[in-house]
Amino acid sequence: MTVQEDTRMSSPYDVTISVHANRPTGKYEPLWNWFGYDEPNYTYSPHGRKLLKELTELSPEPPRIRAHNLLTSGDGLPALKWGSTNAYTEDANGNPVYDWTIIDKIFDTYVEAGNIPLIQIGFTPEALSDFDGPYRHRWEPADKYATITTGWTAPPKELKKWGDLIEAWARHLAERYGEDVVSSWPWEVWNEPDGHYWTGTIPQFCEMYDVSAKALKRALPNARVGGPHTCGAFANEKAQTFLRAFLKHVVDNKSPIDFLAFHAKGNPVIYEGHVRMGLHKQLRDIETNLAIINEFPELRHLPVVIGEIRPGRLCCLLRTRPSAERLSQRPALRRLCRREHGSHLRTGKTRQYPYRRRGDLGLPLRRPALFRRLPRSCHQRRRQGCPQRLPHARQTRRRMAGIGKRLSP
Repeated sequence: MTVQEDTRMSSPYDVTISVHANRPTGKYEPLWNWFGYDEPNYTYSPHGRKLLKELTELSPEPPRIRAHNLLTSGDGLPALKWGSTNAYTEDANGNPVYDWTIIDKIFDTYVEAGNIPLIQIGFTPEALSDFDGPYRHRWEPADKYATITTGWTAPPKELKKWGDLIEAWARHLAERYGEDVVSSWPWEVWNEPDGHYWTGTIPQFCEMYDVSAKALKRALPNARVGGPHTCGAFANEKAQTFLRAFLKHVVDNKSPIDFLAFHAKGNPVIYEGHVRMGLHKQLRDIETNLAIINEFPELRHLPVVIGEIRPGRLCCLLRTRPSAERLSQRPALRRLCRREHGSHLRTGKTRQYPYRRRGDLGLPLRRPALFRRLPRSCHQRRRQGCPQRLPHARQTRRRMAGIGKRLSP
């Protein structure tokens, strides 16, 4: 995500907020108890355990946690936008070797903290990748985002082995935590396959999805699986084409699917010396994706998950080091979404919109605008031009409650 900066940066200024305490609007229902991150190996670090436990203590219901790289190959050491579990390797004869050591650390932490994972099936293990280039990326904030696209984004070259891996993984989790518990956790296939996370074609993704979903259902018949978690579709022809083609494939082939998922993100800019989060683009993403879903009447009964929803990334904004007041957009987002899509909700078109039909999956079908990456060291973060983000309960509570917080450079 890029942030445009107005060169005419002004000095800090005061913002006045008027609160009409004598005008109640109803009970406040927290919408932001979904959290996600790229680096799964931070999960079981001391800071990770502390943060996940604090999130549970703050929430009236278990927080939902979504992490990338759960099947990525590597040494298990975290890095920026990178993680690995080395769950799948092959011996000298090409036979699969499963190792759940790191997977167990991650999911043990979720269970101990009282979290509910949204289990993401991805990404391609090195032994199943035929990518012509390095397997691992070494992305840094100054690099082009496209440099994250390396071997882990390639389609699995042997879908039989891939399906066996998913089935074995699901059975292992069921044996460790109980079939009823694991069946209650939602599963998703991949992340943003129309973006930098997938180098295959749309038909290849659809085939991989079918193999993954059917493998999961063999192990856990009552488990729920969905996708495709495509990018925001407003003014994004690639995302629109991908989502529409995937939905057509699901309908034509009667693929197993229990919920639909897409992403919606804002377009933050610095305008006349202050941060403008670009909520309009976020709402247009939602509107465009829902319109595409409505083209398929056979799928309108399914819940919809907005897997990533935020007006913008705080870290990206801080890189510009503005002296500005950050005003929370979340209450406005809730009001505008209901206003923009109220007719859809009333007429039954995509009436499963997540702000209303939260219980369809036994979970609230939402994710916070706060996209928190678990802390790195102060030294590393300052070197990257970003202040350290600490997992204090007070800061988290403010963000979850939608209270504006002043940023300092």
